[in-house]
Amino acid sequence: MRDVAPLNLFCYNLQRYCTLGGFPVAEVLIRWLILLPIVTGSICLVVKKPEARAGIVYLTAVFLIVSSILLAQQWSLPLKYYAGPTSKWIVLVLGMVMLAYIVFVAAMDIRRRGVSLHSVLTIVVALAAATPTAVFQLALAPEVPLVANPALYVDHFSLLRGILISVTCPLICVYAVRYMKNHEEHLTHLGELKGTRQPRFFFYMLVLIGAMNGVAFSDNLLWLAFFWGLTTLCAYALIRHDETPEAIVGAFRTLWICLIGNVCFSIAIILSWYSPLNTISLSTLVANGAVAYPVLFLPFALLCLAGITKAAQIPFHGWGIKAALVSPAPVHAILHPFMTTGVFIVLYMSPGFVGTQFATFLAIFGAASSLSLGLIAISQRGSISILVCSAISNLALIIVCAGIGTPLALTAGVMLVIFLTISMILLYLCAGAIEQHIRSNDVENMEGLARRQPLLAGITMTAILSLLVAPFGILLSKWAAIQAASVIGIWSSLVLALLMLSIGAATVFWAKWLGRILCQSPTSESARLEPFISHYHGVLLTLLGFAVLSSVFIAPLYNAAIVPIIIGAGYDPTLAFTTEAWFLRATGGVFAGWPIFIVVAIVLLIPLATMKAKPEATRPAFMCGENVEIGSDEFVAVADERTPLMTGGFYIEGLLGEQRLDRFVIPAGIVLLVILFAMVAI
Repeated sequence: MRDVAPLNLFCYNLQRYCTLGGFPVAEVLIRWLILLPIVTGSICLVVKKPEARAGIVYLTAVFLIVSSILLAQQWSLPLKYYAGPTSKWIVLVLGMVMLAYIVFVAAMDIRRRGVSLHSVLTIVVALAAATPTAVFQLALAPEVPLVANPALYVDHFSLLRGILISVTCPLICVYAVRYMKNHEEHLTHLGELKGTRQPRFFFYMLVLIGAMNGVAFSDNLLWLAFFWGLTTLCAYALIRHDETPEAIVGAFRTLWICLIGNVCFSIAIILSWYSPLNTISLSTLVANGAVAYPVLFLPFALLCLAGITKAAQIPFHGWGIKAALVSPAPVHAILHPFMTTGVFIVLYMSPGFVGTQFATFLAIFGAASSLSLGLIAISQRGSISILVCSAISNLALIIVCAGIGTPLALTAGVMLVIFLTISMILLYLCAGAIEQHIRSNDVENMEGLARRQPLLAGITMTAILSLLVAPFGILLSKWAAIQAASVIGIWSSLVLALLMLSIGAATVFWAKWLGRILCQSPTSESARLEPFISHYHGVLLTLLGFAVLSSVFIAPLYNAAIVPIIIGAGYDPTLAFTTEAWFLRATGGVFAGWPIFIVVAIVLLIPLATMKAKPEATRPAFMCGENVEIGSDEFVAVADERTPLMTGGFYIEGLLGEQRLDRFVIPAGIVLLVILFAMVAI
């Protein structure tokens, strides 16, 4: 035992202890990751002291992160959890109660605020989701509750998803402890808040983490539908947290659109049960595939539609953009893994319909959605709106990868899930910290941030670059997606063109944001490092470390986390990448991450260390006239008038504004979805 690493030794002893006690360690950890945040969130709901509630959040974060690491040390996958009758009854009853509660909430909103389109649609869609499920489980199924095991199924794909959720989302909650305190103090100062809502906030934040783990690990479609709906309910509650009229409308818009996914699940469950496979096991459906069983095309299409709605793809992108305008920054951050849940299930099902016309048009749909949101992002001034559009656009790339379905495409999709989760959460939290500092999320107001808050600005700029340039892994993922798209036949040119334009649009809006942070008016004020705040800077630096290290060690990460997924999907991983000396090699070339980091560091550090500006060598900036004085942001223009210097970005709202583009994007999205479902009938 002396040769075993300390962590492996600890895991070994823990597994031995749990097994001897009659509790397999894997089963304990899976339950822990789902139930612990739900339990601790419920405790937060009744705890009134902020210090005690913060302590619960910290402990929950530690336990979730440690539990996910321990689960990653498991020696044999897949892991299966067979639910007993009690668990099945609990899921059945809670699922019905949840949908009934949603109807009740919408009805109460109509009573308080009058009839609104979103409230009515919420009731209609919730009843449409509940009715088929109730009829199936209580009348059509051979027994109540239906025996459909395994309930939970942990393979390498779901394990990776669970680890990402259980490591990044608790950090969001730690960040939120300080953020929500400042947020509520500001609202109280404005007279918009009289009492704290933090108990309810942290309840839904933690329950959402448990529910997302439930989605990641569920194999039984009944259980998957329950956790899917629970994540939607939590997202609704978090978006309407501030209880402004705009927040309430945005929350109900999110609720009814994402509940369309539960309607799709209800129908897919019935169709799958009455298929030749006679199953509601997602892994079984994927393993058999729609090519061998064409009747499975419709369940797959319905589940893809569920994922598309939750990922806010066209024509459903409106809920994501509107939610960005009305909710606190930690909500934006945790909504990213919420939306990623949608594309995760599409990517997971990819081997079940690979090589079909349905798959090809799914790739076209994803490419069109990616370009549409990239163009809309160019016209956005708000940092959160830019991030949401970028997130949706990048999630669409994962749908493209799911449609292509080759080993390289699947690898690119999994890489995008990993790197996007880290970088987008990091950027959402950076945007929240900046907003609390300048009291605005308009990127135009971030001018000179590099001087006023150099540490926060540096983290933000590095996070933006992690989405944009080498040697960060997202660029490699996009390159792999483009290469994979070049081999899908006659539609390759269309998909490639859409992807190229989408990536070009991303370069435009990220460059504009970087420019505003670095730009500053003439002044004699020197940069000063801001005070270090552990809740903000500590969490941000931790996530930034994840982003950098995952790119530096991309080859070991590929071998440890991605290769098992490719093999589990039935593919040969050497058709995607091979590894040598921590490099990734594909047919199109070699990706050498860590040498590029070293070169970039040298290029940046040498000038900083050797160049020192001399006061006599400085010159005032030319401002279209005679400067008033050195260090001033005014100049003398026509008729000796003092004119203030004004700079700004170009947003092309008249051409690429959301409302203008939606006239074309929404109908195009509907048409593409109709074509997608038409492929099922062909």
